[in-house]
Amino acid sequence: MTDQASNRSTDQATDNAGIQFPPPFIYIIPLVLGILAEHWWPLVILPVWLRMVLGGLSLAISLGILITGAYELRRNKTAIVPHDPATVLVESGIYSRTRNPLYLGLIFFYLGFAFLFSSLWAIILLPDVIFVIQRFVIAKEEAYLERRFGEAYLEYKQRVGRWF
Repeated sequence: MTDQASNRSTDQATDNAGIQFPPPFIYIIPLVLGILAEHWWPLVILPVWLRMVLGGLSLAISLGILITGAYELRRNKTAIVPHDPATVLVESGIYSRTRNPLYLGLIFFYLGFAFLFSSLWAIILLPDVIFVIQRFVIAKEEAYLERRFGEAYLEYKQRVGRWF
């Protein structure tokens, strides 16, 4: 391999947000732990019909957000997963309303299953999940996008909120 080819593969390997752990697992692990805790130490507070409605509604919202977010990334031909390089700063579609629609969609996914499985424990863990996502995933992604897109990303951050 030539020095130039070696440098290109090294650049591509480091041209990402540096997220090593798949973000969906940051949601799934506490959700499963909360559901298991609910089985052993129940904290049921809502009637079944209301849990089903809230769970179904949350999952429907989740699917809508996740599909539109992924569609917009694909349409703009850029990476969906944070360990791949971002080729374009996407500001259109749902990204004109939230900078993190995929993580927002995963919050609604989490809530949907927490309601369907009647897990108040999972709901209690959700603020911790959001903290971890903001601190260890979104913060790294934002720093990467600032390096990658500079002033354009800083202007985008001013116009569009992290969550809403």
